[in-house]
Amino acid sequence: MRHCLLAAVAVCMALASTAHADLLVADFLNSRILRFSQSDGSLIDANFIQLQPNEVPFDMTRVRDEIWISDIANRQIIRYSLDGQARFGAITGLSGAADGLEYVPEQDAVFVATGRGSGHAVDRVHPDTHTITGSFPVFDALDVLDADGSLLLTNVSAGRIDRYGYDGTYLGVFADAEGDTGLETPFQFIGQPDGSLYVGFGGSGPEPGGIAEYSSSGDILDVWQSPTDGFVGIGALENGKFLVTLNSGGRVAIFDPAIGTLTPVGPDDVLAFFVSPVVIPTPGPAPLLGIAVIVAVRRRR
Repeated sequence: MRHCLLAAVAVCMALASTAHADLLVADFLNSRILRFSQSDGSLIDANFIQLQPNEVPFDMTRVRDEIWISDIANRQIIRYSLDGQARFGAITGLSGAADGLEYVPEQDAVFVATGRGSGHAVDRVHPDTHTITGSFPVFDALDVLDADGSLLLTNVSAGRIDRYGYDGTYLGVFADAEGDTGLETPFQFIGQPDGSLYVGFGGSGPEPGGIAEYSSSGDILDVWQSPTDGFVGIGALENGKFLVTLNSGGRVAIFDPAIGTLTPVGPDDVLAFFVSPVVIPTPGPAPLLGIAVIVAVRRRR
């Protein structure tokens, strides 16, 4: 009977602390964060986080047990609880407009791309003290990705991907993105467990946008051109498709690279930027724990 009780407790404790990765999308127009399923791209919550009216979200990442949101209008990072319900304040004083975010636990740092406009830098923020601990110069960097012991940055104006050390040392060109792919204007990264990465391209005028896949060493593995519009943000779905935000009009859509189609998803009234996977704990049926214990005790009697 003791084994029965222990088994019941173990199962119910596991159910009570499940976690699942979803995709968060920053909506510039409505100062909000939308939540989509990473399995198929379906909308879960159109108002997962509602920011203040003057705040303009661009990117999101999980830091410890919080969600950090970059605000391009106010040069700040806004901190929220993982369930999106509690606001913990903001980190201010960044070098420029806060764009892409990357949390690197081994460095005790969140790297913030502020490389557009007047910023031209990557700022380093401590995850516990919430202070800016350093900065290094870059040019026109929209996103930042931790990759193979260094940082990759999209150099939007030059149409390439640059590599930097964590200390800001320039390590050279990772990939001549536009020249390699035929796509135009690299925007957002998605890192993969095997070290490969996806890069979303926004396109420019007649030049196409789309998604390119690179190996960890910068070799092109695949290229998918968008049928109509370039992508600002991209997020990988579990079904092999991508959740993307469109460069013209800002809609959220599902891109199927196998057949080259775009299917709008979510609300119409959005102007969306980056897409970010965030693991959000989902409360399980914790009350079952008490029921299981009662049943086990009663059986013992």
